[in-house]
Order: sequence, then structure tokens, then C-alpha cells
Amino acid sequence: GTSVGLFIRRQGKLKRSRHWVLGLRAIYALFVDREDRLNIAAGPYGWWRKDSARQAKRLNRQFIGCFRQSGDRLRGVIPGGDCGQPTAPPASGLPSAHVSMLAVHRGVLFVGHFDKGLARYQTKHQFRLLDDSPRFINALVSDGHTLWIGTARGLFKTRDGQQITRARLRLPSDHINGLARAPDGTIWVATSRGIVGIHGRGIRLIGLQQGLPSTIVYAVAVDQRGRLWAGTDRGVSLFEPSGTKTFTQLQGSLPHDWVTALRADGDCVWVGTYDAGIVRLCAVGPSQALLGGRRVWVNPHGLIPWDQEVLVATLGDGLLRVGHHRRVEPVRGLPSDDVTAVVHAHGRVWIGTRGGLVSRPELRLNN
Repeated sequence: GTSVGLFIRRQGKLKRSRHWVLGLRAIYALFVDREDRLNIAAGPYGWWRKDSARQAKRLNRQFIGCFRQSGDRLRGVIPGGDCGQPTAPPASGLPSAHVSMLAVHRGVLFVGHFDKGLARYQTKHQFRLLDDSPRFINALVSDGHTLWIGTARGLFKTRDGQQITRARLRLPSDHINGLARAPDGTIWVATSRGIVGIHGRGIRLIGLQQGLPSTIVYAVAVDQRGRLWAGTDRGVSLFEPSGTKTFTQLQGSLPHDWVTALRADGDCVWVGTYDAGIVRLCAVGPSQALLGGRRVWVNPHGLIPWDQEVLVATLGDGLLRVGHHRRVEPVRGLPSDDVTAVVHAHGRVWIGTRGGLVSRPELRLNN
């Protein structure tokens, strides 16, 4: 079980499951019961069981992070405590130490959690969980007027940072993977069934017919010319007035087709992948491998501009700082090597990880 789906090894060959959920979503736990059936915890997608005929059936739609056996009874357990999710210090007001996203809206820091909702900075490192907050926060972006909240259960928004409402839009999927704001004010939404552009009261849908190599979109970005880039599980697409260009591993443009993060860099983009490193990709010309071709696993939204540098939030390699001449230096002293977000707010640097939230007066490299 991996963060990108279930894999099966048979006769020396490793293949990804073709199941519409288990082959695409993060797998949190596996358990073989006494009847030799494979039980699968798929996080927000529930509890699944594969029988001897290799057929999968969902037993429970609750968020399942691990399994517990008591006698002959097996039960699924939601994350928390010793079930894969760290707890935050009660005095902080944070509902969990498992941070998934950070954003600044109207000068205030907001902290999204893996399955515990959205918290707002109050004062002196104190936070408050917002009422009616959606639980599974995947993406946050502010357009100055509205904080948009992408979750595994739909798109939400807040203006005042106090009251949260669902965005009443006809989206192709409620599973939101990424958000980006364009210079013209358009909010681009990456979903598991294509892209949606929101501008005022109008929406624009982009799918396979418009040139996407896959409807499973993990990241979107807009370059300085206003062109939309999309990262999918089958490569990157660039949407230009003249048409759509697709970049893939087979073409030699990408080290891996499974793209997790995009960050605009002038007319080009930085592309982060699952366990295959980073490249700089332009509409014309060859791609340029960064980090010396080092294989790092870039987390969603894991490419963060920082002054004249770029921060790379990874799964397992911590936070990497890419400076001048592409020099790479790690940021030390974090509570987890699984880093999810970095922002500057309230005069301090905030670093979100899956083991806690860190606040520093500056971004130091060694401690």
C-alpha cells in the first residue's frame, strides 16, 4: 500500500491495481484476516475488502486509517492517537499536528489539516478551529477577498475568515486536489475529473476533449503570460491560444508522468513528481533537471517561491532550499521529514509538516 495506490506483486512483477479507488488513492493500512481476505484502509474512501476472487467490496465509508483486532472481530479506526495521526499540544488550539496546507488571507494565517479541518491564528501562537469547517483540507488559496478551500468533499470558501460556506458550483468532482489564482482573478480548481475555472459567476470546464492527458489533475499553475499549466498522473499540459501541448516521460520531457506540484517561473514552470525529482519545463526547448537529477518525492503544492529561491517540500527528504546556481541545502530541525507547506505570516516563517507546525523568526538552514 502506497500514497499513490495499491500495488500487487505476482511472479516477480509489480503492477498497480486497476481499481477505480484502490489504484489511485492513498492506502493507509493493510490487514489479512483469518479467512485470508485482504482488508484495505483507504483513508477518506473507507474500508475495502478483497476476497479470494480478487474482487473488492467497500464495507464502510468512514475515514479509516488503521485496523484493530479484538478476538475474532476486526474494526476500522479513524486516524488519531496511535492510528497514524499525531496530536497537537492542547494549548495551541490546533485540532491536530498533521498539517496539510497553510495560507495567508487578509494578513491572517490559516492552517489546514489532514482530516481535522481549518484553524485560524488568533494571537501568541494560539489557534481556533473554525465552526462548520470541512475536514479534509487539500488546498488553500486567497484572492484577497475570498479564501478558497479545496477538500476531499468539495469546494468551500470564506470571506471574513470566520464563517465557511460551500461553493455552490457544478463541479465535475467533489475531490479537490489543487487551487491556483490567475492574474485576471480566475480561480483554477484541479479535481479528480478535470479542471474548473471560476471567474465571477461563470465557470469553464477543461477535460479530455480540451487536451488533458488524464482527468486526474493534481496541480495547476498560471505563468506570467497567463497560460494555464496542468499536472496530471499522465503528464503535463500547457493550454495556449493556438492549442494544447502535452509533455510526458515518453517524450523525454519528464522524469515521471505522475506530477504532484507546479510552480510558475516566468514563461516556464517547475514540475514536481512522485519520487522522480524536479524539472524546469518550457513550451519550447528541452526540460532541465533540477536538484542534480536527485530522486525526491515532491508533496502536493510542494514547490514554494522564497525570495530568489525555491523551497521544495518533500515526503521523506524534508524541506530543501534551492538557491542560486541550483545549490541545494536542507532545512534542519523539523518535527517530520514529511513537509507539506511553508508561508510567511505575523512576522515569522511557518512550516507545516505531518508531525507538527513550526514557527521561526527566519528560515535557518542548520537548526
